[in-house]
Amino acid sequence: MKEGFIMTNRFSDFNSCKRIEENPTTRRVLDNFYRTLGYDFERVDFDKDYQSRALQYKGVDVILYKDGGSLYVDEKVTTKEFKGDILLEIGNANKQGWALNEKYLTNVVLFYYTNKIILIEYDSLRVYLQSNLFFLNAKYKVITSDNGKQNVIIPLEVLQRELYSSICTNTVKVFDTIEYCSDEEKILSLFK
Repeated sequence: MKEGFIMTNRFSDFNSCKRIEENPTTRRVLDNFYRTLGYDFERVDFDKDYQSRALQYKGVDVILYKDGGSLYVDEKVTTKEFKGDILLEIGNANKQGWALNEKYLTNVVLFYYTNKIILIEYDSLRVYLQSNLFFLNAKYKVITSDNGKQNVIIPLEVLQRELYSSICTNTVKVFDTIEYCSDEEKILSLFK
């Protein structure tokens, strides 16, 4: 019996997703989150210019700057929490999903729900998924969203454990948004 649950992607087109991500309350929470960590940041606006659009297509929503370095963040924003599971887009017959895309420039994937932020180091996630996709497809629920993309639903606890055991470092950080200031040291360790 496969673990996980069934969901329908209610935001099957790009513009609907974009409206949720650009919600002023969402932006304020995430902007404050980056400031709390001590980062300067720049949001990459899809409609700004060709260069920004190219970055967006490669998974970059925000660029964080600190101590002369930079990190590319892919923000996955939803109004719906997945009850301990995480939804990872693996693609369809014609195209890889973001979770497997080797051309992505992303360093960190940030999942934001109304009461939780989850940070995952992207390369570790991608390599883990590529190495275990057959096993994951057999064990966990794979759904096709309204936009035709396949997604694997993995319990967050399992993903944390599996990533930790495969690379021996903690690459997944989870914390309540109202408490993220108190977890600053834990979060910052992801960016070192």
